[in-house]
Amino acid sequence: MIELHHSTGSAAPRLLGPDTDLAELRGREGWVWVDVVAPSAADVALLAEQFGLERLDVEDVLQETEFPNLEPREGYLFVIAHTPSVDTQRLRTVEVDAFLGADFLVTVRPEASPGFDAMAQLEGDERANRPDGFLAVLLDMFMRRMRVLVDILDGEVDRLEVMAIGGDPLVVEQIQALRRDVVRLRRVLIPQRDVLRAMARSNGGYIVSDLAIRTLDSTFDDCLRALEELESARSLLASALETYRATVGERTNEVMKVLTVFAAIVLPLGLMAGIYGMNFANMPELDWEYGYFVLLGIMGVTGLGLWLYFARRGFIGRPRVPRLDRAVGKGLASFVHLTLTPARTVWHIVSGPETTSSDSQETD
Repeated sequence: MIELHHSTGSAAPRLLGPDTDLAELRGREGWVWVDVVAPSAADVALLAEQFGLERLDVEDVLQETEFPNLEPREGYLFVIAHTPSVDTQRLRTVEVDAFLGADFLVTVRPEASPGFDAMAQLEGDERANRPDGFLAVLLDMFMRRMRVLVDILDGEVDRLEVMAIGGDPLVVEQIQALRRDVVRLRRVLIPQRDVLRAMARSNGGYIVSDLAIRTLDSTFDDCLRALEELESARSLLASALETYRATVGERTNEVMKVLTVFAAIVLPLGLMAGIYGMNFANMPELDWEYGYFVLLGIMGVTGLGLWLYFARRGFIGRPRVPRLDRAVGKGLASFVHLTLTPARTVWHIVSGPETTSSDSQETD
């Protein structure tokens, strides 16, 4: 499907009817935006004929390109960018091809993408009056959608850290899924960062308006921050996975410790029972009148004594920990007041002894 938009250069492009002739439209004053969704070979051939596209670029349009790219051509600038897809089952990105000329902008996308309808109705933004500024706004919209995903990722990392500390077994699958998505986003954003930088600095002379260049610079900065947050999120996810493994290992150690304690208690009792269960003819204790009850008493005292010993050592029951300072567990929050100490000292020196004494009196 091909949609034609036209701008006189003083306002954002407006959508035209489906019966508009592209060749006739190009002869009008201003510039034209051609938006193509799910293009066929005939659609791409028409674009190549009307705008003089090179054969290699046409081939790139018809096949999916994994990474963003920028290629200055004779007569236009060929840009390959990526934006998040509308697929809610898994994270993937959609390629958007753009051809920027002095009086035209052609965008080709394999599927409908949110935001393009809003671009078609963009009003009041001076950047949309020119094709280079319009493309800069479009790339900024792509980056904003990426940033939303990165911001959501930060919240998911915090949630998974809590699950990891609690030893939730579902955390492993969710961590692996997020790590996979982080890798996908980084593989797209790293080359897209290079594309934005090249467009803002060395674009073959097709991006000339100051508004477009400033927008691309701002989008480039957003891309850098997103990459830094993704790198941080990847480290935090690895840390959360290690935390989960440590929690599971600690629980396993607790189970093994309890089983070992019970085995250590039962072992001497089993030894006593085994000795007096042997079938020897000459065993004097068997003739004692109260030998059975004495042996049971010895076994009970032995078992209770071992239980108390292990309990005092902290092997069983609640672990015995010393009384901790209130600052423990608060992280750096307990030390924020230390960052104000130099400022307070300088304030007392500047204010003089009267202020210092008054402050002390108020404190008292």
